[in-house]
Amino acid sequence: MNYRARLFGGDTASLKALAALLICGIFILGFSVLAAVSGVDSLTQQAEENLVRRGWAAHVSELTASVVPQIDWDDAVAKLDNTFDPNWARTNIGPI
Repeated sequence: MNYRARLFGGDTASLKALAALLICGIFILGFSVLAAVSGVDSLTQQAEENLVRRGWAAHVSELTASVVPQIDWDDAVAKLDNTFDPNWARTNIGPI
């Protein structure tokens, strides 16, 4: 007696049913993995977009902070060195 006959009692219908069940399980597992990966991709994309948005905002803030002192310095040179403006000096520096 061969192993098939001992295992299934010679009934190949049981073997076919088991194979069909195994194939369905593999397909269900495959689709579950694909659905999970799709969800992870979406979350990763959102996280990366937020990271870029915060990085851009920090960059703009840094540029703004570096431009303001330059503008103030230009005003100071124009109002104190080129032509002296006592009102500007009193307002921005203090009493003269």
